[in-house]
Amino acid sequence: MRKFACKNCRFLLCLGLLGMALGLGHNHLAGAERTGSPPGEVYSQLGMRISAIWKGQSLGVVLDRLAVARDITFWVDRRVDIQRPIDGHFRDVPLRDVLNSLTKDGSLGWSDLGNICYVGPQDAAHEIATLIELAKDSVQELPTRKKDTWLRESMIGWPRLSEPGLLLKLWLEEQGIELVHPELIEHDLWAAKKLPTLSLVDRVVLLLVGFDLTCQISPDGDKCNVVAIERPVTIAREYDAGRKSRSVVEQMSRKAPELLVQQTGNRLSVRGRWEDHKKLMGLLSGSSSGSSDRVPQKSSQQRQLFSLRLKNQPLGKVITQIAHQLGLEVVWENDLLDRDTDPREQLVSCEVQEADLSILLDAIVHPLGIDYRLQDGRLTLIASEQDLESVIP
Repeated sequence: MRKFACKNCRFLLCLGLLGMALGLGHNHLAGAERTGSPPGEVYSQLGMRISAIWKGQSLGVVLDRLAVARDITFWVDRRVDIQRPIDGHFRDVPLRDVLNSLTKDGSLGWSDLGNICYVGPQDAAHEIATLIELAKDSVQELPTRKKDTWLRESMIGWPRLSEPGLLLKLWLEEQGIELVHPELIEHDLWAAKKLPTLSLVDRVVLLLVGFDLTCQISPDGDKCNVVAIERPVTIAREYDAGRKSRSVVEQMSRKAPELLVQQTGNRLSVRGRWEDHKKLMGLLSGSSSGSSDRVPQKSSQQRQLFSLRLKNQPLGKVITQIAHQLGLEVVWENDLLDRDTDPREQLVSCEVQEADLSILLDAIVHPLGIDYRLQDGRLTLIASEQDLESVIP
């Protein structure tokens, strides 16, 4: 039994039956109490107030300091001049207004992408969320295992002087995916970077947008075609608005005049940016602000870093205990349970210190030829691609 304390809360985790200790680590925000949203969520920080004075600081340094102070990660487009000097005096100003100020003078923009904030040219910032959603739409049509490959989230990083084209090729090859037309990606050298958990499809679109490119995923999911961005970048959806249809159309015409809406009875056919679709979904769900942005999650989800020590413990009990502590539902896929040996009875040994949840799970299940998908409060255990290839004749 071990106690782990943070400034505002205390966790008591008892995992003695498994002979392991699981610790939760917390970073503290400078000058602000943490909200109920998960650490790293951009949305949870946009309303937090900033007081700062910058005189002749480079844009890159300013963004780095904001990232540390507000516990968020920035993806800065390669076309951004991070050496541009910044002069600013902010006193108790919301972070979203600070970001607006930092980007407006350089014809830049920013976009909240969940646990990462994109900063780039205005057009790209206007399009990036929609580009990602379009790519995810194509992934939804893939066979289950390949869809899991594209949507599975993991942490990623790269060393100084990495070439983006080689990075992309490596990410895809690790998953058995062929990169088509890599020659369209210009040669470049990038600074070292560490990112929070992102899906493969998120990373691919973010990397390519800096070259004014995006991805086209083959119907079987085995190829990633590098293609030019087709504009205008929009996404189509249909909604059942019910008796709200007329009111919703009127409100959206004011909130998002670029959104194209066709009404047939109570059905709405809508085409526009993903951000505008979220406003529409907010109105349909009854949100007075007309926004479907993420709401703060339960405080039990406030977790970042884990320490764990295991020696010859049954995998099933380990996973059950971890999921219980984190409020996750556990699902074991049939392909995994059809093995000659029940994977839940396999013994696992590992030691992890101050690690992200994805690294923790990797250390536990990967040595056993098992993979996982973590999405919507559900932890799904699946057979790894390599393991499946070895058993399929």
